[in-house]
Amino acid sequence: MFNFFGKKRISPQEMAYSLFSVLVEDDTEDSLRDSSGNIILIKQEKYLLRLSHLSRFLDNHDLQMVKNLIFSLVVQSKKKIKGDTDFALEMLVLADSVAKINSFLDSVATSASPEKDFLQTDSLFDRKLNLEQKTLIWGWYFAHAKATDSKILNPMMKKFEVIT
Repeated sequence: MFNFFGKKRISPQEMAYSLFSVLVEDDTEDSLRDSSGNIILIKQEKYLLRLSHLSRFLDNHDLQMVKNLIFSLVVQSKKKIKGDTDFALEMLVLADSVAKINSFLDSVATSASPEKDFLQTDSLFDRKLNLEQKTLIWGWYFAHAKATDSKILNPMMKKFEVIT
């Protein structure tokens, strides 16, 4: 009846809606620019990086259902869907984009010298970047990931349990 000392139980839908509204749908940030004012990361790319980090976190906590619900919320909010086929196609495109980002991050992280390999590889997105620009992008990404983990995701996992 009462759960004074345990975790609060929530549905996958509740968790998905909460994470979507707090982490994914945050459009307050503008494009990332370098010191010369050049755009090095557009809002859509930042959006995909945030989503890929959240996806990785949910995979690590075996919350695939929550991840799928968030992906469906993203597709519904960002695209005009005309039918089930369009929805399924957009879901696949989004899942593929996130998988490519996570694959890139995994390949850099598992190398013998990740910093060197990262700085020598081409950009994750289709543009040529210099060393300063790459450093700015990944500085933003890792600062965002650390803040998200420590301020939102880890405390949430301590307080809530997803019921399936």
